[in-house]
Amino acid sequence: MKRSISKLLLLQLILFALVINSCKKDDSKPSGWVSSYSNIVLGDQNNHTNGHFLKPQTGESIAVESALAQQKSLAMLFFTESGGANSFLTFPADGTAASSFGTASNRLYTNNPGGINLWDQAYLNSGMINDNVSMTSIEFDALVKAKDWTKFDQAFTSNNAGKADLSYKLHYTLNPAVGDVYLIQFNGLVRAIVCIRSILTSGASGGNIRFDMIIEGRDSYVNSNLAKLIQPVKL
Repeated sequence: MKRSISKLLLLQLILFALVINSCKKDDSKPSGWVSSYSNIVLGDQNNHTNGHFLKPQTGESIAVESALAQQKSLAMLFFTESGGANSFLTFPADGTAASSFGTASNRLYTNNPGGINLWDQAYLNSGMINDNVSMTSIEFDALVKAKDWTKFDQAFTSNNAGKADLSYKLHYTLNPAVGDVYLIQFNGLVRAIVCIRSILTSGASGGNIRFDMIIEGRDSYVNSNLAKLIQPVKL
């Protein structure tokens, strides 16, 4: 009788351990939420009408004159060179390297107040862009409409050679064009997908770029200094 009870107890312990282990595996799977923004407009250095820096947390564009106080939340910018012959969509930490002619005369870097050169250089947000994707603007629109993190994750991964994260990609894209879809990853963590809607590289009021974005957030990023001020607010 005792032997029978011992076997039953052992079986129950094994089953309990399997259940606990299974729960741990499920909990360890990455998951999150997505937010989407439409008609984000970033002005270039010659534009005094639109905002200049993207705030991914809310989808706002912040003018250079107001940027200093929000620098840790700002993660993308757009500028032009050679009279609009070249345009760059890039990140605060990476724009100087992306520029063909340097940023010594670029107002988005030198303006006082708010230029990137006046920010805390140790905490500039960086990023990577994969501009070699097969996703169309129609597929992008369907993904935005779905509002589903799992579908976002699947789309990002399938357009990134089966990898969930970007690696060894450029820190800018040169001369973005209408209809282009890009995979973006901020600070090696927060992922987003962007679709370019319009672009003006020169004009009486400067240039600008307009795009839509779907961006992810994760509970695991709440305490990350590299992600908590970049990821969107959880609704």
